[in-house]
Amino acid sequence: MLKIEVGVEGAQTLDGGSGSADLDAQRERAEELGGSWTVSSADGSTRITAVLPVTEEVAGVR
Repeated sequence: MLKIEVGVEGAQTLDGGSGSADLDAQRERAEELGGSWTVSSADGSTRITAVLPVTEEVAGVR
């Protein structure tokens, strides 16, 4: 598994606000690959976490 976390302090809330369709598309793609994608906002900061499987198919290894 590959886990990526991105955090931004002072960012406007991203969960359910402007651009949420793009975030939903990213979540759906992560789930299609067997992983997860979450967005959380609290105290003026936003964190996006993606957990993705690392497989030969996903990596493009043949």
